[in-house]
Amino acid sequence: MSARGFQSLLQSFLVDYLPRRRGYSPNTVASYRDAFVLLLCWFADERGIPAERLAMSDLGGTAASDFVGWMRESRGSSPGTCNNRLAAVKSFARFAQYEAPEHISTCCDILRTPQLKAPRQEMQWLSLQAVTALVEAASARGIRDLALVSLLYDCGMRASELCGMSVGSLFLGAPSSATVVGKGRKGRAIPLSPQVAKIAGDYTKACRAAAGPGDPLFVNRSGRAIGRAGVAYVVDAWRGWRMNPIRTSFRLTCTPTRSAIPRRCTFLRRGSTLFISATSSDMRAWLPPKSMQRRTRRRKGRR
Repeated sequence: MSARGFQSLLQSFLVDYLPRRRGYSPNTVASYRDAFVLLLCWFADERGIPAERLAMSDLGGTAASDFVGWMRESRGSSPGTCNNRLAAVKSFARFAQYEAPEHISTCCDILRTPQLKAPRQEMQWLSLQAVTALVEAASARGIRDLALVSLLYDCGMRASELCGMSVGSLFLGAPSSATVVGKGRKGRAIPLSPQVAKIAGDYTKACRAAAGPGDPLFVNRSGRAIGRAGVAYVVDAWRGWRMNPIRTSFRLTCTPTRSAIPRRCTFLRRGSTLFISATSSDMRAWLPPKSMQRRTRRRKGRR
């Protein structure tokens, strides 16, 4: 029986092990795949080894650490991105050492590669004045952008969660809520304020009246579901809005970027007092049963 090569092991890792045995989501599998696309490009460009001739032994020694150094210096990747790519290669090494024990020495070399260390950066968020300017700019661009920005702020959701919403994700009755699917394919229901519920209702009537419950809630010009880049473009549009002292101050203090603005909206809303005016019956509708039971026990214990 011949030893399994790198190509066979990589195909089994991406096609069978991650999606079927481990049950990873398509986004996670795509992230692992992208890491190996970079690794294959690095071997071809820096070491002159094309993908069809790459062997498991080529991954041994300092190959993994050299790959991380190339990403950091040549591509300008952040330590977090480098560690993310390295984690994918290490996961492959853990898989390969049991699937092909003859390569265990090479796998151990990969697993010994240290991660990069970087200081934790404090998460910044948008001020209420900045959010007001953002909503004004979105309102001037149309009902779709206003509904997108309002839901992004009011629900405190990630941009990817907003992109995955369908028309049926909105419940505009009493109490109004939005159902989203986050990381790990975990779903949750988020309450909507009356103002945002009205904006979402006006948007669906004006722009998505003919759409089915399973159709995307927000679409781009081509009629496809909007992506994270599209959300970032909409949120970043406030910078083209006419200047005033509030926006000038925000521009100088926060220095927003396309990738950071939606996440800052998330942290701003999650830090606000969401349940101040909510009744216990509303909370039962929003929270899972176990969470409501824990809250009820705490109240009884305080009495």
